[in-house]
Amino acid sequence: FVNNTWDAPPSEMLQPLLTKSLQNTHYFYAVISGPSPAQADLRLDTTLIKLQQNFTQKPSVIEMSVDATLLNSKKFHIIATQTFSANVIS
Repeated sequence: FVNNTWDAPPSEMLQPLLTKSLQNTHYFYAVISGPSPAQADLRLDTTLIKLQQNFTQKPSVIEMSVDATLLNSKKFHIIATQTFSANVIS
């Protein structure tokens, strides 16, 4: 680990993946990320809660949890909130 560095914090690296996944659903007219002058009806706020590789077992397991909150940008209220968790054997 001494000779390796992250390109960016993990939460920042997840943002393009989330954006692309939402675009690929074709449920939305447009999906934009980051600060933008565009007006949006909906906003998705995500928080990376956990990203950890567990080496106590073989093969190791990557554990990830993300909190997601969908907001109505026009009415300023929460539509839904959910925590998503996944474990991937690596």
